[in-house]
Amino acid sequence: MKKETISVVIPAYNCEDYIAACISSLETQTRKPDEIVLVDDGSVDQTSKVARKFKCKIIKLEKNLGRGAVRDIGWRKTTGDIVVFLDADSIADKDWLSEIEKNMKHFDAVSDVRRVFHPDSLYLRALNSNYVLIYGNNYLPTCAWAFRKKVLEKIGGFNCHINVAEEKDISHKLKVHNINIGFVPSAIQYHAGKPRNLMEGLIRSFRHEAGKHKYYVCHPKDLHWKKHFTVNLIIFSTFISGIVGGYTTGVKFFLFLNLLFYIVILLRHGIKRRGFSLIPWHLVTILAFVRLLENYAETSGFLYGRLVSCWEKN
Repeated sequence: MKKETISVVIPAYNCEDYIAACISSLETQTRKPDEIVLVDDGSVDQTSKVARKFKCKIIKLEKNLGRGAVRDIGWRKTTGDIVVFLDADSIADKDWLSEIEKNMKHFDAVSDVRRVFHPDSLYLRALNSNYVLIYGNNYLPTCAWAFRKKVLEKIGGFNCHINVAEEKDISHKLKVHNINIGFVPSAIQYHAGKPRNLMEGLIRSFRHEAGKHKYYVCHPKDLHWKKHFTVNLIIFSTFISGIVGGYTTGVKFFLFLNLLFYIVILLRHGIKRRGFSLIPWHLVTILAFVRLLENYAETSGFLYGRLVSCWEKN
């Protein structure tokens, strides 16, 4: 039987600080890619210039089109039987492709594992703990980043109008076409880009949720009104308790809500995935606090995105 070829697509936008390490990690794979296709999404930095030092096909777009369009352009320019996506600010483990290739013998699409590259701060260790919990026991993938090319052709590829949450959109298509997704816990890509601190994380959460308004146009049932209403209610309740009961009461109430959120994380990830023992408890506590703040940022972004959506309709 003829050996299947693998093409790796790297969507990139202003990633001059990361792209060399990203492509280098592909060149040192135990199973080398047959083709590397980098799609430069109208970067204004030296991303393409740095990438030219390596053996890869570079598609330079004149303007920034967004993540959905870039991924769709990328896979359509590949020649491989299998198409695998690697983020430009990520670094692939040396066995990443070989592990994906093994599992593609049994599935038409697979999901890999994410980790934080060099989690050398308390914040990054907490983020890495989140990945450990998510990809721990009983993880059932709904989306994929490695596909047989014929699958992408069958489902019509990525939605070029969706700039954020394109992975959620592709998961809907995979579900509609009954594509069975495999999970490869031994295939790891390490995220080396932002966020590397709490402020970057909050900004990213805001922008991500704000940018999902086009996704919600295509999938209105996924609107998380209840979630964001609850977060806003928590913020409002904390604010009122601070006014009525004074600063000390407000702080105590905020800490109490943080404790509840901590318990929710344990229940959701710890019990559901049986992953209590996977990470230290102090990191779970920090993660709970980080996720609480990120939820506030997401809610602000969600409301901003709703305003933008209404503005565009008018």
